[in-house]
Amino acid sequence: MFTKQYYRNLINSNSSSLNPIDELVKSVFLNRKPKKDFIINTSNSILSKTLYGYEYKTIAVGLDQEEIEVYIQDSHLFIHTKELTREDNIADPFKVIINHKIKLKDKVDEDNIISQLSNGVLKVIVPFKTF
Repeated sequence: MFTKQYYRNLINSNSSSLNPIDELVKSVFLNRKPKKDFIINTSNSILSKTLYGYEYKTIAVGLDQEEIEVYIQDSHLFIHTKELTREDNIADPFKVIINHKIKLKDKVDEDNIISQLSNGVLKVIVPFKTF
């Protein structure tokens, strides 16, 4: 529940001490002053640019790592949930469907993409290409 106490705790806490869900809530919903490296902020995802590459976080509740496909094509980062067929062909109401396409302006290392799924938050790190 989003209470005044919860809000104060998020605002006053260091991001490194928060769990992944609280960190995402703080960065997406409570980020009033965009950082210099701030790029995209939507209701369920955030893309930021760091010294070493791009970092993308999105909500991926109910998904497993093997159900998510992450790749780069034509300077775009694609994040999709794989089409999984179930015996009863009924969609699982507790799983989100991800279908994101993000334009990346800098040259990135397509072979060293890191994606981590923890507590319903997907974090994708795309390093810049080194020459």
